[in-house]
Amino acid sequence: MTARQRDDRGSGTGLTLAVVAVLALVASVVALVGWGALGAQRLRSAADLSALAGARALSEGGDACAAAEVTARLNEVSLRRCRVDGDAVTFVVSVTVRADLGSRGLVPSRTQEARALAGNLDVESGR
Repeated sequence: MTARQRDDRGSGTGLTLAVVAVLALVASVVALVGWGALGAQRLRSAADLSALAGARALSEGGDACAAAEVTARLNEVSLRRCRVDGDAVTFVVSVTVRADLGSRGLVPSRTQEARALAGNLDVESGR
């Protein structure tokens, strides 16, 4: 065996470790981005459900904001704002919900908000 052949032994191990480290880093970044996208989608869905619950409660003669608050809490978000515009027949319930989208210690905590509207609109009159 020549000195050149002995120097090359084990070089594949270092290269393999480097490739595995890069792949692990890429997988971690993809997982964090996916986690954030999933949290944002969950927040938008909670806002939609809260607005719909408020609109249904109002159409049945109840308190729209109280119903939106209960629905938001059941979806593990907090109701930031609730507003009802219109009358008993034609109305819009507007809600804004807030949630902490931090990924359980993997990245810093991040608070995000989502807004949704629901109601009974009169299309012919433009309201």
